[in-house]
Amino acid sequence: MAEDGDRFLRIYMNDQLALGIGWREVAKRARGENDGTSLGEALQRVATGISEDIETFEAMMERLGFGRDRVKTAAATVAERMGRLKLNGRIRGYSPLSRF
Repeated sequence: MAEDGDRFLRIYMNDQLALGIGWREVAKRARGENDGTSLGEALQRVATGISEDIETFEAMMERLGFGRDRVKTAAATVAERMGRLKLNGRIRGYSPLSRF
């Protein structure tokens, strides 16, 4: 029974790690799109905070002996990149509503 708990915890932690990586990539992209503005500065703090959370999470997983699921983390990065391809009425850059 304890083995099941470890298995489920490992799955959960890898899911959360992948989500964190996805959100970090979104924050980094948004920061870059708003570089030199007050919004860009705020997004830099958000991206830094998410990166620190990911490092903490990875350290927790290492202490628990849980390996990182490279497929899930790669899928999160690919999903963020694919999200950039959505049509927003502009060929390049933000549309007026993209920040929302």
